[in-house]
Parts: sequence; structure tokens; C-alpha cells
Amino acid sequence: MKMILDVEAQKNFYPGYPIVTRGVFYTSRMISAQLDTEFKIPNYDDIKKVYSIWICMNSSERVGNTITEFGMNKREIVGKSGDLGRYDLLGVIIVGLPKELAGENDGSKLHRLLGTLFSSRLSAKEKGKILSEEFNIPMEPDLERRINIMCNLSEAIVDEAIERGWKQGLEKGIEQGIEQGIEQGIEKGIEKGIEQGLEKGLEQGMEKGLEKGLEKGLEQGMEQLIANFLHNDNHINLAVKMLGVPEKMVLSVALREGIKVVS
Repeated sequence: MKMILDVEAQKNFYPGYPIVTRGVFYTSRMISAQLDTEFKIPNYDDIKKVYSIWICMNSSERVGNTITEFGMNKREIVGKSGDLGRYDLLGVIIVGLPKELAGENDGSKLHRLLGTLFSSRLSAKEKGKILSEEFNIPMEPDLERRINIMCNLSEAIVDEAIERGWKQGLEKGIEQGIEQGIEQGIEKGIEKGIEQGLEKGLEQGMEKGLEKGLEKGLEQGMEQLIANFLHNDNHINLAVKMLGVPEKMVLSVALREGIKVVS
């Protein structure tokens, strides 16, 4: 029996509207689009069943590790009408992937498989080990390369890597900048007078520290982002293109992290 499938990857389970409603819209369009291709009027029985499948990453605890199907069901209100023809022609399936990789005993094997493929926290080597040992998928060079490209270009993964990189860099940079700024401010204040200098020094130190901290945080955030990217894919050109940073900066991070990169 022929079916028509539409598979969508969604980085956010709550994009501002119910995903299932969008899925119903998609399946309705998929049925109407079959006119003059899969069926002709009045041969409606030739309509093919359609499915809209949504893989939702970063789902909440309530939705994570779940699979939900929506469809058309017959409900006899008065009496028994019997068979009146085909009506179950569309289905919407939502696969909720949790923020953390599902354990071997959580959810289903599908959650574990998709969670592994889309994870931004697992290296290519770790992914290959899970896929080969748990799912008997041999990691041939071409397949491994395709998985790396797919994972690295995933919008959700890039978003999460950017957020994590900025957060780590900003926190570390601001902390170091404030500390250095306060030291310099106090030192300068003492030269002008213990009483006034300490107060002024602290004020100048905080101001200078925040300024330096933000500057250093932004720099370290970008370096952390580059490092996260290179740990998953060591292609220099792809990193430069995806992150919009100079090649010199990518090489510097790779050297510091001990990552062997290729063009």
C-alpha cells in the first residue's frame, strides 16, 4: 500500500503555535495535491494516505521520550452505520526528543537513535560507538562523514553550541576582567589617597572590569564556539563558512585545543 510521508525536524517544541495544528495543515495540503497525480475525480478511493512526522528536539520533560499520533476516527452517534468507506487518510506523528540523550531503558530505541544523531554533546567517535554497538549500524567512512555533516549543520545544535560557548566565555571573561579591573583601580586609587582612592578605585575597577570582562567574554565565547564546532567536524573551511570567523582564528583555536584540522 502506497503512502506519502513528510518528515520535519523542529528545534523547538513550542515555536509559538501548536505543532499538531501545523501538521494537520500540511497533511490536508498533501491530500489535495494528489488531484490529477494520484487520483482523478470522481475516483476518490485512489487517494493515498499521508503522514506528517515531526521530530521535536529540546522537548520538555513532559513531552520528551514520547511518540504521539493524531488521526481521523469514526464515531457513531446514533445507531450503527457499518462500513461507509475510507476515511483514515491522514496522520500526524510527533516524536518528542528530550534535551538530554535518552538512556537505553528510557523511551524507545527510536528516541535513543535520533537523540544520538542530533546530540551536540557527543563526539563523532561516541556517536559511532553507540550506533554500531546498540543498533548494529557499521560506521563505514562515507556514512560517518554524512552523519558528521548532518549533525554539524543541524540548526538546533549550532544554536545550542553558540549559547553554551557565549555563556562559558562571558562568565569566565567577566570574572577575570572584574578581578583585573578592581586590582588596577585600587592600585590607582591608593596613589591618590587611601580614603578617596579606595572608593574611587573600586568604582573605576568595577567599570573597567565590566568593560574588560565583556570584551574578554565575547572573545572567549567565540573561541569556545569554534572549539565545540571543531570537536565535531575538523574541516577549517566549513568552520569559517558556518561561524563567519577568520581562518587564522580557527587555526589558533585548533592549535590550542590540539585538534588536527583539514581543509
